[in-house]
Amino acid sequence: MAIVDYTCVCGKQMRFKGEHAGKRTKCPECEATIVVPLSEADDAEDYDADNRDATTMSRDPSSILRVTGRRAVASFGGQIVPSMFGTTTLELEGTRLIETTRGILSQRHAELLLTEVDSAEVRIQPNPALLGAGLALLPFYGLGLLVLPFYFFVKYRFLIIHSGNNTTVVAFSGDEESFRDFMHNVLTAAEATKHFRH
Repeated sequence: MAIVDYTCVCGKQMRFKGEHAGKRTKCPECEATIVVPLSEADDAEDYDADNRDATTMSRDPSSILRVTGRRAVASFGGQIVPSMFGTTTLELEGTRLIETTRGILSQRHAELLLTEVDSAEVRIQPNPALLGAGLALLPFYGLGLLVLPFYFFVKYRFLIIHSGNNTTVVAFSGDEESFRDFMHNVLTAAEATKHFRH
C-alpha cells in the first residue's frame, strides 16, 4: 500500500495511506482544507492503465500551486499592460508566494509572506492603446473604424495580488480557470496562515 507524505501551508507534516488519495480532509493544526494527493507510483500506474493523455485527466483545482504568464508593466496613466518580452511565474510554497520574473536583460526574484496578502483579483480590461489609435486614425479616411472594434474585443487579463502598498501582477491568456484556481488557493492559504498565527 502506497504512503503519501504531505506538508500543509502552515508547515504541519502529515502522512496518508494511498487509499485516501483524492479525498478531502482538514489540517489538524490550521484547519485548512486538504485534498490528499496521489502517490507518484499510483499516479504512474493510473496513467499507464488508462493510457490517457495528461491533459484529459480530471484536474483538482487545489493542486494549482504555480502559474506562469507574461510580465506586466505600468504604462503611462497608471494602466497595467503586458510586456512584449519576459515571463512571470508565481508559486505558492508553504507560507510564501514566490515571484520569479525574467526579462531580456533583467531578472527579479521576490518572496511575499502569505500573512501580508490582503486580497487578489482577476482583472479583465481593454487595451487603451487601441482606443487611442482608433480615435487618432478616424480623420484618415475612417481607418479608425477598422481599429476601434478591437478595443472592445481584445482584452488584457491579469492576476493581481495585493499586499499593503505592493501589487504582484502576471498577465495571461488562455486558460483563465487555472489562474482563478491559483488565486483561490493563495487566498485560502493566506487565510489559514493568518488564522494559525492568531
